[in-house]
Amino acid sequence: MASETCASMAHVGLGLVGCSWFALRAHVPALLSLEAQSAVRLVAVCSRTRKSMAKAEAAAGRSLTRHAKMEALFADAAVHVVLLALPIPLVADAIEAALRAGKHVFSEKPVCASLARTLTLFRAYSCIGRELGTRPRWLVCENWAYKP
Repeated sequence: MASETCASMAHVGLGLVGCSWFALRAHVPALLSLEAQSAVRLVAVCSRTRKSMAKAEAAAGRSLTRHAKMEALFADAAVHVVLLALPIPLVADAIEAALRAGKHVFSEKPVCASLARTLTLFRAYSCIGRELGTRPRWLVCENWAYKP
């Protein structure tokens, strides 16, 4: 949960939503590398098909909890952080649902398909902390964010 501290957890469970070819070729290897360096561990996946979840498990080299619906992954107590690797039209609703479930979120850019939806999402995010009593963190990943 968002309110737990890292010191109180054996590891930070990460759930991957979206098992596209890009997620399998880029995100899963990066997550496995991160596991070797930190307490983050890929524990669950969510995709529209069992076949793509099986491919994610194969890429991870182990069994993962499979969720057919992202709401189920967001409700999974073993998942503390979600990485959303979804088509742009689906991302905003997934970000909001994950944050409302108390999960920390990594999403890709662009955040939304329209400026209006982006502003609505930002307003919702500003209220979520008050509703939950703590605000989950949300990071929009940009591959050039730290490039000098």
